[in-house]
Amino acid sequence: MKNKSYVWLVCVLLSIAAMGKAQVVTLENGVGITSLRTGDFSTDKVYPYHISLGYQYLDKGWFNLSSNIGYLRKGGQVKIDYNSIFGESSGNVILKSKLNYLTINTTFDIKKTSTDGYTFFVGVGPRIDFKLKATDESYADWDDLNHDYPTQKSTIKGLHPLQFGLKCVGGIRKDFGNVQLGVNIAYLPTFTRVISGGAHDRTFTFGLSLGYKLGGNKGDVKTIRTVRHHK
Repeated sequence: MKNKSYVWLVCVLLSIAAMGKAQVVTLENGVGITSLRTGDFSTDKVYPYHISLGYQYLDKGWFNLSSNIGYLRKGGQVKIDYNSIFGESSGNVILKSKLNYLTINTTFDIKKTSTDGYTFFVGVGPRIDFKLKATDESYADWDDLNHDYPTQKSTIKGLHPLQFGLKCVGGIRKDFGNVQLGVNIAYLPTFTRVISGGAHDRTFTFGLSLGYKLGGNKGDVKTIRTVRHHK
């Protein structure tokens, strides 16, 4: 039933994109930096992959709106020292939490284009994360390979199905004809705890974006700006 809901959600978003007459369709992928925090305790950071499909629309020169849907992994890891158990052997057991989400966001982006065609922007807007799958995984990291510790996996239960937060993003992009290349850095603060009474996540993302401009409006705008510049 949940899978059907996600399919319907994707269909609705694609319909909104069509009605909104998206000006630039984008694909972003990169890595995240994420950890879990509760009280004074924080897990070690992990660096998962993320990917999203988006579109920029309502471009008014100094601002535009940007909406995205994608896959995002959050989590963290903890190292447990087993030296005291195995005597002179040195090593750890790694406990890693993998929290997978379908993420949706819309940001209001303020932008400035330089004379050489680079566009710098910052944006902020609401974000919703839908839980897909969450697992705990433990495995050995031994210096002494004589000790055997099988990899173990288990499903994490009791997580909130939805997380609400913001996307705070900044970056730079440049147009090459109808193609747009960019670099984005985002901070994703979340208001909802991962689990009731439990940890918050702390997540950043770094991504490269590839965009394609729809229609000829962008070229017309560039021509007008060039004429004004020469005047």
